[in-house]
Amino acid sequence: MTKYIRIQEFLILFVILFNIGKIKVDTFKVCETADCRNFNALAWNPVYIDNISSTPTQGGITVKGLSLVSSPPGSSQICFNKYCVDESDTNTAGTEIHFNIGQNITSLISGQNIPVFFYVRGISTESLYPAIFIQKNFSFQAPTISSVVFNRDANQITMTGTNFGVNGISLAMISNGVNLQPTDLVDNTVIISNVNPQNYSFSGDFQYNLNVGSPNPNSATYTQQLYPVVTSVTSTSSTGGTISIYGYRLNLFKPSVTISQVSILVGGYTCTVLTLNDQTNSFIECSLPAIPSGSQKYNLSVVVNINGKHSNSDILFSVDLSNIQEVSQDNGNTIIIGSSFGNDTTSIILHFNGSTPMSPISISDSMITFKFPTNTPSGIYNGNTLTKFNTSPTFPFKITIQPYITSITSPPTQGGIVTISGQYMTSNIQGNENITVNVYDPKSNLITQCSNATRLNSTSVTCIAPEVEHLLICNFN
Repeated sequence: MTKYIRIQEFLILFVILFNIGKIKVDTFKVCETADCRNFNALAWNPVYIDNISSTPTQGGITVKGLSLVSSPPGSSQICFNKYCVDESDTNTAGTEIHFNIGQNITSLISGQNIPVFFYVRGISTESLYPAIFIQKNFSFQAPTISSVVFNRDANQITMTGTNFGVNGISLAMISNGVNLQPTDLVDNTVIISNVNPQNYSFSGDFQYNLNVGSPNPNSATYTQQLYPVVTSVTSTSSTGGTISIYGYRLNLFKPSVTISQVSILVGGYTCTVLTLNDQTNSFIECSLPAIPSGSQKYNLSVVVNINGKHSNSDILFSVDLSNIQEVSQDNGNTIIIGSSFGNDTTSIILHFNGSTPMSPISISDSMITFKFPTNTPSGIYNGNTLTKFNTSPTFPFKITIQPYITSITSPPTQGGIVTISGQYMTSNIQGNENITVNVYDPKSNLITQCSNATRLNSTSVTCIAPEVEHLLICNFN
């Protein structure tokens, strides 16, 4: 029996579908007679691709449309030139097909407007039959940059973000017009690149341009702000003087060799920048005016502003800081000679042996006296500092504690056992203790040893003294 199809109506619907791309034709009419008064509705399910999602550079593509269920199930493919990937799954409605794209393929394709075609039900979308498609190109998602950190020790930058690609994808980085060579790509979110440290010794804005893929790369830009950093400041008198500021990105000149706009505030006082050019940009000198009497002199803030970028460190400045010149011991007391100690025993603290805080028993502007506990081991102690009004500590200095004899029992006329007592009568050297007691005879100007030196307790030792008029000298090691 001859069957008739309403060709005109079908062609009209087909043209609408193809041009508008939003109308789904589920059925078409098959008629028994030419006038199509009686007809049967037959299903027609053309493949229709509505959208190909942009794709993370590490892989993964979602194709959206209609009638995308493959036959047999799981047989759909996506192809890039000669590289094809089978579908991972299709939803039951037939509106989404998912493809997992491995690194072996994403390392070979990248960028934007990449030609792609599909096999659904074994028919290529390039044939236009029975599938209808809207686009044949897709693009990887553009990279984003969230931070750039410069490592001064390694002379590297670490760029963090998304969609940086996989190993094998072309990466191009430019920083302030200088090409950088990426050395490591980690999980498509981190790029590490070696840099010239001199380029990062200037305060200001650093512009980055990142291109992922080729020949039509995806791009991202980022501005990194580099600030001056202060690590230490020297002191001066409250009557004013020159101070030295140390740190990095303390550039008096811009990279273009033009003069930087530099200002320095110390506790709110303008410190006039002196004309000094340090090529490493790690040092600036400035002249501080006199601080008025009665004004705060300790723990003043230091702010260096260079080309609109200001330092933000916790380094504080104080005038009239203490200066250590000499350390000695007298009658069991430790004497420190120097300057700018003040006259308040509560204002200055000795940090002995790196940690133990001690207050002096007496103080003048040029001398401080400390008394250590009598059971403090004798020996050499490094790393001691002074702080005044909780200011920055002085440079570390050495304290030597020697045994101090307070009493000696009288030996027999022909010599014999004596007991020696005093302070600091143990040693700070770990291990077997070696006690030496020397006897000095002023008449003969000879030194002999007091034999069989033995410890009684932490403050006393005994030994057998020779027959002399003597002065005892003790050593512990």
